[in-house]
Amino acid sequence: MSSVRLTFIVISLFLLFTGVLYFFPVLESFHFVIYILAVFSGVMIIFDTPKVSNFVGWVLAAIFLLFTGLRGLIDIDFTEMRMIMATLSLGAGLALLITWPGFHKRIGFILFCLWLILTGLTGFISMEDYSIAIPIIGILSGLLMIIHV
Repeated sequence: MSSVRLTFIVISLFLLFTGVLYFFPVLESFHFVIYILAVFSGVMIIFDTPKVSNFVGWVLAAIFLLFTGLRGLIDIDFTEMRMIMATLSLGAGLALLITWPGFHKRIGFILFCLWLILTGLTGFISMEDYSIAIPIIGILSGLLMIIHV
């Protein structure tokens, strides 16, 4: 299995777990799985998939995923963290949509970009009425990315 495929599988699992835990709060004790998958995804994007990490969007996504994981695992938090995370997520989603060739053939990837953008927007504007859309898009993206890999 190529490292690019493995990277997409790990990202897919991260998205699936994030969405499922939103709908089943009783599973909250499994949040550590999300944080580990986030860190693993970020590391894999940067170190194991050089063709992917050459794009600015992927680098921003990797940093966002690393921060997400580390924030949960070792409780990193400071006042500007929410704004930094929102900017990274929004920037990654937009940059990936603009610069990634051939993305239009992969609905799961488009949904991943949309998930990043919506996640980023929540740091800037209130999206309480649409908050359920983010985990649904995450689950759909994860499923479609796994099917396509």
